[in-house]
Amino acid sequence: MVTKTDQEKRFLDLATQAISLVNRGKRTDDEIDWMNNRLQEFKARHISIRDSFLCFGPDDWTRCYGIRVVNPPDFPWSEDVLNSPCPFHKGKTILETHVAFLGIEKLNGEPLSILKFHQLHPATGQPRFYFADNPWYAKEAFATQPLSFRWHLLLREVVPNSGSKTFEDQQRRLPAEYEVPTAVAEVSKNILVFRKSGIYSNSNRYARCQDKTAAGYRVYVGYFDSYGLYVGSSWGDYRSDLIGVGAARKLPLNS
Repeated sequence: MVTKTDQEKRFLDLATQAISLVNRGKRTDDEIDWMNNRLQEFKARHISIRDSFLCFGPDDWTRCYGIRVVNPPDFPWSEDVLNSPCPFHKGKTILETHVAFLGIEKLNGEPLSILKFHQLHPATGQPRFYFADNPWYAKEAFATQPLSFRWHLLLREVVPNSGSKTFEDQQRRLPAEYEVPTAVAEVSKNILVFRKSGIYSNSNRYARCQDKTAAGYRVYVGYFDSYGLYVGSSWGDYRSDLIGVGAARKLPLNS
């Protein structure tokens, strides 16, 4: 059963106000501008789609981390895209197999990086990191890379049947509309999905990412469970059934 979300209720309230103004014959330029501004505000902050879609937006940042996101960008993918067939799972839509989240660059004045997520989620709580104390990547550049301030749309799990392949082979499995995610984006997906739903993504696989360590090893993220989110690395040509590849939808050209 699909119920109305808070976003949908807000949209209905705005629509009701607009219809009321029209019915009363009040259609001055100022009132038309007011209606347009309110509807644009709604579009910029919310996504009017089915509840089954996992989406971590501005309201979730406020609820989970106590911050207010100012002037968030519009959600760049249309409902037509979200309802289109998933290129990785036959018979399912992107809506059913992907997750979306609004990335922010800073939290409490500090870059929102993998190491910042460590501070936000220590070993004493859930979610947490496998290497919660003294992580091996504490001085690695990829761990300090901040998240981009934009919407991200990632495959919820690793690309099916992408294990036991080199990184180059895994990249070739991605359609043109996709790219390999950064480590901070993949970490953010896992953490934010858990905060939103209590679900562990990539609970039995690792997702290879774009980033490399200083020694040239490719970073992977996953095997997420109550013991923590694992961040590891391996040589790009290393093949393991447990190491697949992540998939991030590229931003539309007009966004």
